[in-house]
Amino acid sequence: MHSTPSTRRYGTLYAYDYVPAVWALKSGEKQVFEFPTANVVLYDPRSQMIFDTSSDPLTLIPIVSTIAFYDSVPGSGVGTYDAGARILTVIGPSTPGTPPLSGAGKPLESRPIYNLRAG
Repeated sequence: MHSTPSTRRYGTLYAYDYVPAVWALKSGEKQVFEFPTANVVLYDPRSQMIFDTSSDPLTLIPIVSTIAFYDSVPGSGVGTYDAGARILTVIGPSTPGTPPLSGAGKPLESRPIYNLRAG
């Protein structure tokens, strides 16, 4: 399932434009995600372009807002979020959970998944 917003394949089953991965941090490893405090321009992933491959990319609907962490899959064990500083910190060892796997044992989606929101 494609989960890259504002692409023509969003929400469809299709060959990947990235490889799903499981990011299980080892003890002592750290990931820090700093989200911008100023407005950014994003595009509505549910606009007409996604479902109509002949549509004009200029029809995408812009969203001007700050972005912030919303939630994650799994819902716990994958970091702490400082809403005031807009920083998500993950310190190993992390427990990202097991995603659905293909018949060959490869992940069908990444873990953890971090969802963002406007605001």
